[in-house]
Amino acid sequence: MVESIHETASQHHVAEMQGIEQDSLTRDHREAELHEYQAVSAGALFGLFLALISAAAFAHPVLWFLPVVAALANLLALARIASQAPRLLGRPVALFGLVLSLILGAAAPSYYAASGYRTRHEAQFVVRQWLDDVRHHRLEAAAELMVEPFKRLPAGEDPVTNYRDEPRAMRALRELSERPLVVAIEAIGAESQVRYLDTVFHHTTPFKERISSLWAVTYKEDGKLKSILVRASLERDKKGPTGRNFWWLTKVDLVTNPPAWLKP
Repeated sequence: MVESIHETASQHHVAEMQGIEQDSLTRDHREAELHEYQAVSAGALFGLFLALISAAAFAHPVLWFLPVVAALANLLALARIASQAPRLLGRPVALFGLVLSLILGAAAPSYYAASGYRTRHEAQFVVRQWLDDVRHHRLEAAAELMVEPFKRLPAGEDPVTNYRDEPRAMRALRELSERPLVVAIEAIGAESQVRYLDTVFHHTTPFKERISSLWAVTYKEDGKLKSILVRASLERDKKGPTGRNFWWLTKVDLVTNPPAWLKP
């Protein structure tokens, strides 16, 4: 009787152990099956790709939409991964793509604004230098700023001597001195004040960069302040070196019809 009880208990124990082992095997099989069906999200990979090519936004403002599209793609990938977890992998990839697209989306406009400010500042320096040269009767130096950089006199060479000895340079200097704007500014003299007013346009292509700006030369006459308005157009070759020394004035005109915001 005792042996029968022990045998029955042993059979129950064996059966219990077999059940545990069967459950364990079933669980292991399910985990293996689940692991087998796990996959990296294609949306996360696509979002990362879009984030990487978003660096092209630095090239031109028209491409600023790329980081926005990349950020949306990565957000959609994160939402899909969350809804299908744990079968769908790639959350770190989508997060990296999202952060990268946000950084590029903020950096590209900031870089463009800083670059534009620097470029306009360089161009303003050239115009101010030209106006100062005319005010102080240094027409040879002013004429040099209207020549393409690679055609200018070498640094350190006296422009006065060259413009006296070279017939073509003498003709250009004479034409400059006869311009109504130059005559008017020279008549006002060095007591006048030069002020930058506004950038009329700033256009850039893969080869050239052009800026046109509005200036005022203010002087006192009969106790009253009067101004001559000047529009200056500059150009720079983007294929070569950059900087203020590589701008040249293509046109400087007297403004006879001021914009509405300058009219009293």
